[in-house]
Amino acid sequence: MTPVTFKQLTLGSGLPKICVPITGTDIAKVIGQAGEVVSSSTDLVEWRLDYLNNLEDLDQLVQTANRLTEILGELPLIATLRDRTEGGKRQIADSDYRDIYTELLTKTKITAIDLEWQRDPETIKNLIALAESNHVRTIISHH
Repeated sequence: MTPVTFKQLTLGSGLPKICVPITGTDIAKVIGQAGEVVSSSTDLVEWRLDYLNNLEDLDQLVQTANRLTEILGELPLIATLRDRTEGGKRQIADSDYRDIYTELLTKTKITAIDLEWQRDPETIKNLIALAESNHVRTIISHH
């Protein structure tokens, strides 16, 4: 296994790492959970966007992502938007999926995105390229 680095954290070598999810359904809960995470011994954080009730408000989403990266400091932040077919909390059209990740990739300092293997191949290819151009790591998931 080739080690991968997220900020100052290396996965694939050394001790096992602890990842804590943020699953708040509104912004106050997301920010509250982030505050709890920083006082724990977690190594990285996964923000599950599919839990948010108001996911369609892209301006608020970007503001929240930027606030999260401030709160978390050096803790890596992985943004995950999981479709119901992959075990997520909602059904997400490819166009919405693309738009949400595009906003996060171009307007925030998230560390990584978790993309779904079963999505439209062209959408995934374009998001990977956009992530690379913005120095954001990409994880590809299949459940």
